[in-house]
Amino acid sequence: MKSLFRTVLALVLTLASHSIAHAGVLQDHLGRWQGDLKIPNGPTFKIGAELFIRADGFYWASVASPDQGAYDIPVTSIKETGDTAELDLSFATLKLQWAKDHFDGVWVQGPGPLPLTLTQVTDFPRVTRSQAPKAPFPYRDEILAIPSADGVTLGATLSIPNGKVHPTVVILVHGSGPGTRDLDVAGHQQFRL
Repeated sequence: MKSLFRTVLALVLTLASHSIAHAGVLQDHLGRWQGDLKIPNGPTFKIGAELFIRADGFYWASVASPDQGAYDIPVTSIKETGDTAELDLSFATLKLQWAKDHFDGVWVQGPGPLPLTLTQVTDFPRVTRSQAPKAPFPYRDEILAIPSADGVTLGATLSIPNGKVHPTVVILVHGSGPGTRDLDVAGHQQFRL
């Protein structure tokens, strides 16, 4: 029992030290931020950044392009310096500079950098789909962080049916391509369905 307590205490202190070590512009401005990206001689697209805490305690981000139906686009790395953060994607970079109540952003992809201003939003706009589930749901969700033997922490959602003492267990894992526990890149809520 003492060994288990020490292990849990060490894990909590490790996660806390990760959070403290990565304090900065991401920590201070968690949530969803969105702006309009004007393409010269072309269309305007909404671009969003979601700043959040991962299951392993690190501050992280994902990017969205709601007009293109793309959400939760993973970043490959983040560089923070003072009030700036640079979110690197495999195909572009989004630079964010905090400015009182919003981010002054620069989208870098292709021939040149494009400026945009990102303000906080409660959610990114989504296309309403006829199959989109609506609350109240007949279950409750619990977010889990599962450490593995090789040091990787897996994030998961446990959905427990209301009124069931010993429900049947089903494990769902998404297939190829980018996706999250809630949405695929096209905005389908496949696991909720």
